[in-house]
Amino acid sequence: MKKLYYLILLPALMAAQVPNPGFEQLLPSGQLRNWGYYYTVPVSLDPETGESSAPQIDYAGSTSFATSTLSSHGGTHALSIRNARFAQTGEVIPGRAELFDDTNSDVHTGWNAGRPVEPGTVVDRLAFYYRFDALNGEVGQAELIAIDGDSNELAQVSLTLPDTAGAFLFAETSLNLPEGTAVAFVFIRFRMAGDGETPAFGSELVIDDLAVNAEMLRVDPVVKPTQGFYPNPTEGKLFTRLPLQGTSVSVVDMAGRRYSLPTRGCEIDASALSPGIYLWQPDGERQALRFIRK
Repeated sequence: MKKLYYLILLPALMAAQVPNPGFEQLLPSGQLRNWGYYYTVPVSLDPETGESSAPQIDYAGSTSFATSTLSSHGGTHALSIRNARFAQTGEVIPGRAELFDDTNSDVHTGWNAGRPVEPGTVVDRLAFYYRFDALNGEVGQAELIAIDGDSNELAQVSLTLPDTAGAFLFAETSLNLPEGTAVAFVFIRFRMAGDGETPAFGSELVIDDLAVNAEMLRVDPVVKPTQGFYPNPTEGKLFTRLPLQGTSVSVVDMAGRRYSLPTRGCEIDASALSPGIYLWQPDGERQALRFIRK
């Protein structure tokens, strides 16, 4: 059964790409343009006095779930998502952020009609860099939903985001659209924890350099020799121009699993890895490098 999304068509607001993908555009309030999250605070009413009251919500190091941070992967700013909690009970509220279409307001109205995309725009992936400091071992989530002009869901993809041990990692998944269809709207959402998990107050998820197609990617999908190592893709052996320390290096796959690879001189032996995409963060380097094991 098809899922229907009731959308308001606003052709004048269409943009060729996802707006503010590098999170560099700020509103006068300091909040990020086009990114935020709406949360409904429970309100209680005293039947005798008619006065209403709402619980106090504490935010960890910010004033909302989604804010700008200077701890970025590329450029100056990035999207920072943090959990909140009820001050009286200590119950943690999982942090979330999503793309919405109002470019001039830092208040998400609660009705998200999706972001319209210009006809002909390629939407074939969800890709971004992220850093996740998960204090309770929680696993973050990322989601993209593609909608056609008749409000039908065309495709949906999601990514799990494990703790990155303080480093920025690259995450990417392909979006496979039905043949002959065209994307008219997209929903992009991030959240700090999966269903049933207990998030920690103080955890932080940072997102930067978002892309929904290859044109938007700031990095070459195939790492060149000057960027660290080659050949890429590899059938097993990688040669690096960066100094290697010790007899092994640690790499991580897209599911967050770590592997130790033996080294000798300037050579990394990746022959034991299964085919897939892996990330390596050289010692002393801020950016993780991606390679493909064929």
